[in-house]
Amino acid sequence: MRHRYTVLASLALIAMLLGGCQPTTTVNTDDGQTLNIVGKTLTIRTNGLPKAEITADGDFSIGGEPVQVTDVQRALLATYYKELNGIGTAGFATGKEGAALAGKAVGTAIKGVLTGTPENIEPQVEAAARKVEAEAMKICDRLGGLHAAQQALVAQLPAFAPYGGLTLDDVADCRK
Repeated sequence: MRHRYTVLASLALIAMLLGGCQPTTTVNTDDGQTLNIVGKTLTIRTNGLPKAEITADGDFSIGGEPVQVTDVQRALLATYYKELNGIGTAGFATGKEGAALAGKAVGTAIKGVLTGTPENIEPQVEAAARKVEAEAMKICDRLGGLHAAQQALVAQLPAFAPYGGLTLDDVADCRK
């Protein structure tokens, strides 16, 4: 089963803003898998499988039933959680840059119209947009770490294998 991950900075920003003090990170795949962090719990929903949950401390459950894990597996589960949470942090930074760009674009446009220099609008907005793009690429940078954490989990914890579908192609697709 091949998963195509759609990691959009706007989704991460919206989720974090709606989450208030408890930021939310959500990653959706093209084939319906959803990874969602609320508070200190990562929930994985995959079509045809019971819900799996990973806590920030590395506890793991499938269908509400705890899965016994070794100390090594628990550390890998905690790392996986941290990697996905890092994607949310990168998404939040991208959203902040996007909001700053919107404010700058409006201000630049008004200034350009009022001063009679509309030719200055495009270069300034493009420069700000490059900053937003650089922040968005940090989301893609984090996918490699999520993939590595996932692969380590698949190798060490067979019960996790059906929930680990991120491929190297998916990581590469992020930059397209």
